[in-house]
Amino acid sequence: MSIELLKQADYEIRRLLIAGSKLAPGDARLAKLQAALTQVGQSSPVFARVAQAVGRAIEPNAESSSTSLLELAALIRSILYTQGQTDVAGEQVAIAGTNHFPITSVTFRELNPVLLALTVKGQGRLEVIRKADEDGIFRDYRLLIPAVAALDESYTEISDYLEARVIPQYGADALSALQQQFRPDGGRGDARRLQLIHRILGGSGMQLYEQVAAAGSVEVRVAALGLLGHYPEQEPFLLEQADERRKEIRRAALLALSNSHTPKSSDRIYQALVSKDRELAVEAIRRSPDENLRIRTIEFATNVFDQWKSGGKKEEALDQLRTALEALHGHRTAGLFELLRMLLSDSAFYSPETSQLQETAAQLLLGLDTGEAKAYAVSLKDTNKGKLIDYSLRAAVRSLSPSEVYEQFHGYFAKGAGKAASKLLVEAFHRVLPSIYERMTGQFDHAESVDIDPRWVDVFVRADVAELVCRSAHAPDRSMMKYLADKCREDHAWIGNDTTVNAFLTLFHIGYADAPEMLMDSLTAKRNRGIYYLDHVQLFLLGLLPASYADRLVKFAEEAVPYESVRKQVIEVADFVRTKPQQQDDKKGWVKWITSKMF
Repeated sequence: MSIELLKQADYEIRRLLIAGSKLAPGDARLAKLQAALTQVGQSSPVFARVAQAVGRAIEPNAESSSTSLLELAALIRSILYTQGQTDVAGEQVAIAGTNHFPITSVTFRELNPVLLALTVKGQGRLEVIRKADEDGIFRDYRLLIPAVAALDESYTEISDYLEARVIPQYGADALSALQQQFRPDGGRGDARRLQLIHRILGGSGMQLYEQVAAAGSVEVRVAALGLLGHYPEQEPFLLEQADERRKEIRRAALLALSNSHTPKSSDRIYQALVSKDRELAVEAIRRSPDENLRIRTIEFATNVFDQWKSGGKKEEALDQLRTALEALHGHRTAGLFELLRMLLSDSAFYSPETSQLQETAAQLLLGLDTGEAKAYAVSLKDTNKGKLIDYSLRAAVRSLSPSEVYEQFHGYFAKGAGKAASKLLVEAFHRVLPSIYERMTGQFDHAESVDIDPRWVDVFVRADVAELVCRSAHAPDRSMMKYLADKCREDHAWIGNDTTVNAFLTLFHIGYADAPEMLMDSLTAKRNRGIYYLDHVQLFLLGLLPASYADRLVKFAEEAVPYESVRKQVIEVADFVRTKPQQQDDKKGWVKWITSKMF
């Protein structure tokens, strides 16, 4: 009996039931199936009966078509139900480790969204997994195998979360599932499984690590070499792998060797630095606990620079010098300051082809963070036509008083912010001064917060650098307030512009009396009606309005905002300002209160 014909007929009937039974008469697809069913029906009475039922369903009789179609559907479903197969192929085996799981009362209705998040593509899955983890649902053994299988997930945030947070909760109970699903010739998911296996087995799984490190896929071998780096007895094997043909394997072997500071390991990493594999040695030198390896790197950089100055293999020498300097990042090795001072004090070092190296050397100098290094960095402000002045300023604000910084650097703004040196200083001030929003909310995520001389405000006003005026303004000043108020009244000023928003924030911060009315006037201007989104800074600004402006905000939202989402945001802010404290003498207190209520 050919069940496939019945399945095809069932599919076509469901299609017609959805589309409407009036389309069944004369349906070409069912007519074609009827011929095949009639032929099979010559040897099977059941199929003959089905063929007859199909014939009745496609007869040109609209009145009985619905009844005939339903009878045909019921007939085919009954045959498929009695003759079809519903069991799952394969051998049934018990899940190892389930005896150690606690008995949970989690229903399948609760499990199903998590199972779908682990097995089906789509958006919002990470949030479902995180919520299930927080609620303890993953302790149900029914999620163990799907969670291990989801380590193959291409969306790395999910696989990272499962590897770091979910599967380690199972402890040794996850070992069986990890081993069963692990494939030495697999991809990144199997590399994750190997690392999780190592967390459980430790050194007792050495045979497996050695086996896959020698004969697994590239990703699995890289993971295995990283594990073997924790065992000193594996040094001979890692030294062999450092000469492997594949670049990825050589890199992994060098990183594994960096866990040790034996002479052989350090020598092999140094050999990579002075060879064409120098890029692979950078991270290994940074990670190595062997301080002598970095001293050798400094000596190598010194010799390479001398070779470059003498004219031999200039391009290769510069590349070698670059990798040597990059390998020294994050360290304060003895002799590094002398190397950097030698480079930065040599006029030959300041050529167009070494511009990137100059930046690298200046960054290393700042990273030393010693008095001697900072003083030397400050002295570089006029070197090479002031191209390193931004590093000099960053060193100065860490080592000099605010007045000393002002005296040494304010003169570079004499001709405005257009000069190359003043442009670099503007960028440097952006790094060391928090934004006005960060100052008002206490969130200093992207700035090295420092104190600067109040006289800088006038300098920034004259140079027309509005953002720095906002960042440096702490107290009311007539010229500064007029400058910011003019910025808020310009024709192109609108709430979608960062300069305008920051200028308003600053006026509120220093207590400018007209700030609320100016903000309301600017908000109701026609140019603000096209805004389709308000971010957290803009919402914070609107939240600074006094409670008396709540009704005007609602009116603006209802009459002038075309986008529903923005209208809702403005109305929510209006509800907020209507209920905030009237007493605003304690600015720190009410700004903190605003922040906590809005976010």
